[in-house]
Amino acid sequence: MSKKLIFEGNSKIEGLKVKLGKSIKLGKNTIIKGKEICVGDDVLIGNNTIISAKYIHIGFGSIIEENCKIVLSGANSSFILCDNCFIGHDSKILVPIFEVGDYVTLHNHLFVNGSSLCKMGHNVWVGQNCILNALDKLIIGNGVGIGTYSSIWTHGAHGEILEGCNIFKIAPVVIEDDVWIVGSYNIISPGVTLGKRSIILTGSLVTKDVAPYSCVAGSP
Repeated sequence: MSKKLIFEGNSKIEGLKVKLGKSIKLGKNTIIKGKEICVGDDVLIGNNTIISAKYIHIGFGSIIEENCKIVLSGANSSFILCDNCFIGHDSKILVPIFEVGDYVTLHNHLFVNGSSLCKMGHNVWVGQNCILNALDKLIIGNGVGIGTYSSIWTHGAHGEILEGCNIFKIAPVVIEDDVWIVGSYNIISPGVTLGKRSIILTGSLVTKDVAPYSCVAGSP
């Protein structure tokens, strides 16, 4: 069966090794660039979106909306989006390695940044306008929900230039399976582990590990 590829405007896919599925649609002025590229069947990518990494895999049925900037740099940079995933419009992903499982929904204006790994499991839901910082490793398990306008930090630093930083910490964050970060405006601090099936209630600032199957709220 012949492949049906719909590339509008100045859209293009550039790579040394490219494997494309059927019924792929790229919007106007969209660029996918890498060394090894694999795009599955029925993938839709909106207008003015840039995806750049050494290794790129976009699973079948996935959607990346318009005006997204996904630029991953480094010798082994990789962007892996498994099957039936969604990335909302105007999102930015600026880390060297970004990997997510199947049925992951990342809503609009997501900002992922840092110099380390950001990895998510299957069936993850992230609301709009969230910040996921990966200066150190950020690991998110299966079935995790993160409410809108929430932020997860693997680093914190502040101080005067001559005297040096008064606050400085870089540490990984681990969110285990089926954690629910409820509602909006939650903050997860560097070095924290949220245990399996724990619940973080709306507007919380989490500064310590949260035990599995527990519920926390407040600041701190």
